[in-house]
Amino acid sequence: MKADNPLTQTFLSRYPAEAARILEHISPHHVALLLNELPAINRAGLMTMMLPEKLAACLLTLTPEKSALLFVDLPVSAAARVYRNFPASTRQSLSSLLSKDFVKRIQQFVRYPAHSAGALSVTAIDILPRDITVSEALRRLEHPGRALNCELYVIDAMHHLEGSIELGKLITSKQNARLHEIMTRKTVAINALVRADTLLTHAGWKTRRRLPVVDRTNILLGALDYADLEDAVGKITYADAHDPVENLFSFAGLFWHVMAELLESVLNISRTQKGERT
Repeated sequence: MKADNPLTQTFLSRYPAEAARILEHISPHHVALLLNELPAINRAGLMTMMLPEKLAACLLTLTPEKSALLFVDLPVSAAARVYRNFPASTRQSLSSLLSKDFVKRIQQFVRYPAHSAGALSVTAIDILPRDITVSEALRRLEHPGRALNCELYVIDAMHHLEGSIELGKLITSKQNARLHEIMTRKTVAINALVRADTLLTHAGWKTRRRLPVVDRTNILLGALDYADLEDAVGKITYADAHDPVENLFSFAGLFWHVMAELLESVLNISRTQKGERT
């Protein structure tokens, strides 16, 4: 693609979602150069539609100064998604080039309490757009640059979590099928603000050892491993951990036991008051 081609600019500005899917296949360095040459009005929507990990890889190929110029074109929420994928050193150098107000607003999206799901989640997960085909999804996963997970997460154009699909199912599905046609829609997710010490009894651990983490608007932030959760909660080894299902029933039993005692106490008070009146 040539940035100075009117047809290219028209396509990128009018069809940002389709253009983003194409650019995600191209070398990050070449995409970064293209974005750098585009007018700000054309590149903002395009960058917003790109997968955060892909756009972060593109910006990392530029100098911090050029990266910052592109970064500020993003809406704050989109910028935060990309910011999470930067190494700590890049965050620091980039923040020094941005306005304090912009950095503050980004940090409001990425900063979570120390022992919350958002703080413990990892961003190195496999995310796929809902409208791509199985064959395209497999091509994207051929060289991810890191270990491939068995469960893949599917998002819509605005990065909301829509569902999940297991790698085995993806491999055996029809090549021309769209991901939203074969994905599992009832995907159990964790809110980023939930405290870690309340998550060991989460029902999702009954069938999964990794759960997606979302913000209050259901935007996918990352994923939380059960082993990491155990370690954070109390350095408990996986083998010694209590069964999450048993913990859930134990908590439920304790709740009803307390409620029964409270009810008995209320009834006793009521009886005493009635006796006094008579």
